[in-house]
Amino acid sequence: MSIKSLALVTFLLANIPVVASSASCGRPDQTIRQSIVRIEGGNTIGSGIVIGPNRIITAAHVIKDMDKVSVKVGGKRTEANVAAVQERLDLALLLAPTGNIKPLQLLKGSPRLKDDVWAMGYALGNALVATVGKYKGSYDKKLYTSASVNYGQSGGGLVTCNQGKHVLAGMIKAFGAVMIDGKLERRDDFSVAARSEDIRQFVASNQQIAGILESFIVQAK
Repeated sequence: MSIKSLALVTFLLANIPVVASSASCGRPDQTIRQSIVRIEGGNTIGSGIVIGPNRIITAAHVIKDMDKVSVKVGGKRTEANVAAVQERLDLALLLAPTGNIKPLQLLKGSPRLKDDVWAMGYALGNALVATVGKYKGSYDKKLYTSASVNYGQSGGGLVTCNQGKHVLAGMIKAFGAVMIDGKLERRDDFSVAARSEDIRQFVASNQQIAGILESFIVQAK
């Protein structure tokens, strides 16, 4: 089974000052972990984030070649409907039953430099992982961290701590790579994520169409 590849990035990060979060938390607990779901379609596996009732965000490149998209929520696999895709930001909004899973709250702004972050997703299509790292900065509408990510974690959550609570800082998009002997090798200390503010705007701009689509799905059942 092949796992959807994360995009490779090789450029260097400038230290750009940002503002926002605070406080310290332990590792994400089970409530937070349940909001990170598994995305499946054909031979592809990725990750997604519950950001509202029956609303899931994932990376657009995860579902790009899927004929049918399914999500595994709370141990149950169900079909998902694609409500909207924004390829420029690599975002996709899915509709699927999320039951009693608590949506992840979006962070306002960006983490502070060197804040702890957790990259959460289904690495290599296996069990959910939460790899810890530090926030390194923002550039070109992307967040950069030292958290390790791997194939299968695309679309997963970049979680941080704000005022003593875990919140969603972004969505995992890619890992870093270096050229060694003419080949690109994955770096364990460099990853890229979409910003929470872009996720918020994307979801808000597509709420109406998502609601209309959801009503038709309910009527068809």
